[in-house]
Amino acid sequence: MRTSQPTLVEISTPGGQIVAHDWPGSSPPVLLLHATGLHAHCWDYIIRRLPDVRFLAVDARGHGRSQQVNGPMLWDELGEDVVAVLDAVDFKGGFGVGHSMGGALLAYAASQRPTLFQRLLLLDPVLWPPSASAGNPHEMNPEDHPVAGRRSKWRDPDEMLLKFRGKPPYSSWNREVLKDYCQHGLIENGQDGSCQLACNPAREAEVYVNACGTETYNGLADISCETTIVRARDKNGQDGPLSFGFSPTWPNLATAIPKARDIKLTEASHFFPQEQPDSIITMITQMIAGDPLHWTDSEGLYG
Repeated sequence: MRTSQPTLVEISTPGGQIVAHDWPGSSPPVLLLHATGLHAHCWDYIIRRLPDVRFLAVDARGHGRSQQVNGPMLWDELGEDVVAVLDAVDFKGGFGVGHSMGGALLAYAASQRPTLFQRLLLLDPVLWPPSASAGNPHEMNPEDHPVAGRRSKWRDPDEMLLKFRGKPPYSSWNREVLKDYCQHGLIENGQDGSCQLACNPAREAEVYVNACGTETYNGLADISCETTIVRARDKNGQDGPLSFGFSPTWPNLATAIPKARDIKLTEASHFFPQEQPDSIITMITQMIAGDPLHWTDSEGLYG
């Protein structure tokens, strides 16, 4: 089990200060990009159990420790933040893992800096063609998005944890991952000693409303490394702006990336990295080793 702590690296970008958590290790670097509303410490369960791996976990703009900037949360611009991080830390010969929004941002970064990565692991990435309007249900005013009404103020992380343990979708998460999410997902209010969500609900809603970007999709053909896409179960007609039980990924995404393969976990929800983090450890270990990426439900990856 890892006992070291990360070095915090602050990178100045046009969108504000971005914070990366640089965990030491002897392997080539592994970039970790989280989902909307989460933060870099949501990967800590995995990081603790792979002590020899060098991880670079990034807090996306408006999330975690990164700066709470004003202006639209456009995904192409969030992707440029990731590119700025890669350039700042001299990231070379590494690997990339991204979940949901993080998968889209990773795809963008890999298309802009294709020589930096050996392999990519896209976990239920929010990616679809601009023309596929059925794939993007988020065409609404951010103020009307369900996420905008999230409770932001909490007494402390323990109160948040107690509440979320019994609240879907968090109730199905691994308990240790959920604790990390609550512990590092709040910042002190400063006025009355209470805490508030590091990712402001209004800003989180803007991320959903601005989901994807044309530059991200147009750049998929420029991704030159081996890429594995792991998808949760299909919606089968069940849709909505917060359909976390199903995959938001365009089913034909693998056809748009030159060296991509697609794996579908038919029993998994969109939050399978938080529900079954040990499966992600297996994926990352095999990806670094160059083992064939051929997991299926029947092989015990999930469930």
